[in-house]
Amino acid sequence: MNVVLRTAALVTALAWSCSVRAEDPTGKPYVLAPNANPAPIAVGKPCSYQIAIKPVAPWVLKNSTPLKVKLATTEGLKVGKDTLTAVDLVEDPSKAKAVATSCEGLKPGVNRVNADLSFFLCTEEICQRYTDTAELSVEVTP
Repeated sequence: MNVVLRTAALVTALAWSCSVRAEDPTGKPYVLAPNANPAPIAVGKPCSYQIAIKPVAPWVLKNSTPLKVKLATTEGLKVGKDTLTAVDLVEDPSKAKAVATSCEGLKPGVNRVNADLSFFLCTEEICQRYTDTAELSVEVTP
């Protein structure tokens, strides 16, 4: 009987871990999706930058937990805010939550936006802090 229970527990654990990996091959309980719009960006024209955080079920990103995204750009691109927080959250069409700011192309060429993120994901039982980085290449045209 004891062997049967151990085997059942092992099979359940393996099935659960396989199903989590099937949803997210990186092993993270979320996916980051940075985006600049429009693309490409014209010099001197306004644009928007956002980074979406899409949790994998059962995890959720709540508006009430701490969230901080520090942005750094190359010299050909400027963002409206260097640090984004929960105040900057917007609903993303993909059912994720995203932080957004304005941007402007300053010099033609391929530029980068680097983001350092710190945020919490929660289930019904716990909340857990995550840190990550994301990079987006942005083309600026004359």
